[in-house]
Amino acid sequence: MPEPDAACDHLRRDHRVLEEHLDILLAALLRLTPERIPEIQATVRELQDLAAIHFEKEEKIFYPRLRPLASGLLDRLDLQHEEVRELARHLTELLTDPASPGSPLAKTNFAPLASSSTTGYSTISSTKKTNSSNWPGIG
Repeated sequence: MPEPDAACDHLRRDHRVLEEHLDILLAALLRLTPERIPEIQATVRELQDLAAIHFEKEEKIFYPRLRPLASGLLDRLDLQHEEVRELARHLTELLTDPASPGSPLAKTNFAPLASSSTTGYSTISSTKKTNSSNWPGIG
């Protein structure tokens, strides 16, 4: 069993890797064009893979040990995980076969979509700050 500090460091590194991928996704969405969709699809898949592994570590190992000490916070973090999963499902659906005539992306005005992605990223950044302030060792 890893030492608590080592486990926190490991989760913190996971967070930084996820943030780097979110930065890539945000940059692509801010300059969204049909040509960038394959890059966005790949980034979303990478994020889903990384998040699935990271969430499992937190939900199966880390959270159960901390829940007696901070159940309210961990309930909110569980909810955030579900929101991320739902967002990933929607992104995957949106990006599936984007060139087909029935695809929402085939008739999308990309500017508002890029604007809304900034809002989502602000929520993620805010969550990051909240998590860091509540759990200095986790950040």
